[in-house]
Amino acid sequence: MKESKRTAKGVGRFWVAAAAIGGALAAFLADPVRGRARRQVAVDRTRTAMNAVADRTQQWQRAITSRVSRGSAKMTSLSSKPSESGPSRDAAEPAATPQPTRSTSEAKPPES
Repeated sequence: MKESKRTAKGVGRFWVAAAAIGGALAAFLADPVRGRARRQVAVDRTRTAMNAVADRTQQWQRAITSRVSRGSAKMTSLSSKPSESGPSRDAAEPAATPQPTRSTSEAKPPES
């Protein structure tokens, strides 16, 4: 059987490059002289980036929530009855009382 090009080359170039970058990063951060300061800067930058992502996520959440709530308020205002206590929205609406229904066994009045 003929071997594919990928297996014929052995370890791919990508993995060699990834290992080289990983080794350089480990040496950079593990440096006994400046490593601690570099690690602290890396932690601060990571924390700042994560906070920025969280802020953007909260902004989107607020925007979506406000749009959804505006839409549902419009939908409920079309179907809700006006309050008897006046224009105040704080007053609770009276509970709807069930209307008596006619049973099908009752005699219906003749239509004329």
